[in-house]
Amino acid sequence: MKVVEGYGGDMMVEVKFSSMKMLSVAVSKHNETEGLGDKAINHLSKAIVEAQTYDVDTSNGGHRYLVSPYKMG
Repeated sequence: MKVVEGYGGDMMVEVKFSSMKMLSVAVSKHNETEGLGDKAINHLSKAIVEAQTYDVDTSNGGHRYLVSPYKMG
């Protein structure tokens, strides 16, 4: 579990791995806008796992808040 900075404040993010691949990305706590930020979190989490990389395309700015902190930490 790692605390990362989101647009609405800190978010708690957990990434699970097997020995071969990334299994899941889950945000357990956030203060993002309901109906907007939570949809972006869902979309990005799924896209990261499907692509097996944190380098995913986004058009909503969520990349800066959800993905980049994991690349740095």
